Formats: sequence, structure tokens, C-alpha cells
Amino acid sequence: MSPSAQLVNGHSTAVQAVGRLSEYGNSNANISPCGVLLLLSAIAAFVAQSEAVSIVQGPQSFNKPWFLLYVAHGCYVIILPLQYLYCRIVYHDTPQDYVGRITRVAEDLPANDGQGTYRMLIRRTLCLNAFFTAGAYSWYLSVSRIALGELTAIYNSSCFFTYLLSVLLLNERIRRARLCAVFICVAGIIAISWADPKEESSENPSSQSVGYMFAISSSFWVAGYEVFYKKFLVPFQPSMLLSLHITSLIGLTTLLFGVPPIFLFHYTGWESFEIPDLRSCAVIAVVAALGLVFNATFMLAIAFCGPLMAAIGIMLTIPVMSSLDFFVAGVDFGWNTVIGSLAIIAGYGLLLMPSPDGESYCEDEQRPLVEK
Repeated sequence: MSPSAQLVNGHSTAVQAVGRLSEYGNSNANISPCGVLLLLSAIAAFVAQSEAVSIVQGPQSFNKPWFLLYVAHGCYVIILPLQYLYCRIVYHDTPQDYVGRITRVAEDLPANDGQGTYRMLIRRTLCLNAFFTAGAYSWYLSVSRIALGELTAIYNSSCFFTYLLSVLLLNERIRRARLCAVFICVAGIIAISWADPKEESSENPSSQSVGYMFAISSSFWVAGYEVFYKKFLVPFQPSMLLSLHITSLIGLTTLLFGVPPIFLFHYTGWESFEIPDLRSCAVIAVVAALGLVFNATFMLAIAFCGPLMAAIGIMLTIPVMSSLDFFVAGVDFGWNTVIGSLAIIAGYGLLLMPSPDGESYCEDEQRPLVEK
């Protein structure tokens, strides 16, 4: 996301076996009611978080994208003490044992020379957080500029750009069906981003176009984040323990390195710093909590349902957000939104079609461009 589960007191038990399954995740797990419930919870958390962000960044509200990102991502650090508490209760780990457990998993990461493994993990997490922060900040900047349904459709299309980067950087095999799916997705993004000049705000006619630019930028940054994570932070046997620890390190590094930009943006006038009122504080707390819920439930959904089913399910946020825009916010559907959303879903469906050799086109592969 080297096996890390260790024998306790010299023997292995059924409980430890379950712990290993929970720690690693099972990409081939059968879909269970619990997994479906977790996936639906992740979708609900994503949708609710998006709506909460749109409320707090709405007109006459606390429109401070970087501050929102700092609080939301910084809260990921809560996972660190909770994860240690779990290891303390289940495995009786001391702090040194806990770090050793993480280090043993990280030893199996690609391009690891075995020297200073945990420091290497921190360095890679810093690089990963750079991609993650750039994508998330672009997303926050676009929330107040375009409809949430359009933003969600563009943001969730990052999986297609991930494939393009995987071909270039991970030597993934090229398939014609995958290329067609990518082009269909890009066409959908262009359709969604095709704003009617008559519909743009007369007060700020460039705001919507800037919003689309940030949304597309967010999609690319997220794709870079996913490819970097796959290339440098996924051991041979995926580990839920390591994935959650990396998430907590993202929160820790955000808290440490996210403060200077607050002052920089304030003094340059890009984003003035101010203390939010009580209403905004409450909504910001909801945004942070929902972000934690989404990340936790989505990771568990991958473990229960497998990454393929989880990825399919999260695409449901596209029609859900568009429907909420229509029924709650009163945003009318444009032809471009309908056609673009359908194109993205169709492109994703094309990736799910089985190939002639019986594999799904969206399965993760580590194969050369030209197979022997």
C-alpha cells in the first residue's frame, strides 16, 4: 500500500493470522457486505466533505484554501498515536518495537539499500506529500469557482492520467483499449470544462475558467502522487500498517512544513490569515473529520473489496455530486456536464472490460512494454 507481522511469544495464532490479513489487505478478497458498507461510507464521506468545503468557502464565508488544507491534512497525524495504541494492545509493542515493525515492512520497498530504512521512508513521504499537497490545494482553489459535480468528475479522472504516467515511468504495457479509454476520458474533461461564456459571472468572467484549470491541475498532481506512491512506497506484499503509517506521516509533515506558506501567502496578499468565526470553525472541524473518515474507510474498503471494486465505487461520486448540485444547490445540468460525465464513466467502463487473455484492463501490472 517483507511481511511485517511477527510471531508473538514464539507462536502464531488464528488471531495473528487475521491481524496479518488486516495489516496487508487482500486485493483479491471477495466482496462482502461489510466491504460494500465501508465503500458506501467512503463515498458518503467524500460527498459530505466536498459539500462542507463548498459551504465554508462560499460567498461571504471563510474562503482560505491553504488554511483549510493545513487543518484537514494535519489531522491525519491522529492516526499515529491510534496506530501505536493498537500495536501496543495487540502486540504489546514499545515505541521501539513499533518503529521496528514499520521498518521491517519498509525494508521491502523498491530501491531500498537497507541503510537508514526509516529515514528513507520519511524522505519519500516528504516527496509524496508534495504531490499530495499540490493536488489537494488545486482542488481547494477550484471548489469556489466551479460546480462540485464538474469538479468531482474532473478530479476522479486522475486514474486515467495515472495510466499515462505508468506507461512512461513504470514501463506498463500499452494496450489499445486503455489508450482509447484515456482519450475518451480526456474528451469528457474537455466537454465538462467547455464553459458557455453567457453563463459565466459578469463580475468575474475568468473565475470559472480558472476553476477548470485548477481542477485539471489537481487531477494531474493526484496522478503523479499515485504513480510515485506505487513506484517507491508499495512493498512487494501490500501492507495496511505501512499505508496508514505513511498517511500519519503526511499529517505530521503537513503540520511542520505547512506553517511557512501561511505567513508567505499573508504577506504577499495571496491569502490573508484570519481566525475563523465559530461557525466556520465548526465546518472546518467537520471537513477535517470527514477527511479522516474517507481515508480510513476507503483503505479498509480496498482491503475488503479489492482495489478494483473500490475504484469503481468511488466513481459514483460523479453522478451523486451532479445530482446534489441540481437538487440542492439549484445548479442546472448543462449538456457539457452530462456528456462529459458519461464519457468519463464510459472510459472507466472500457478499462473494466476483460482483455483477450482474460485480464481486466485496469489491473495493476509491472510488465515491460514489449513482452517476451
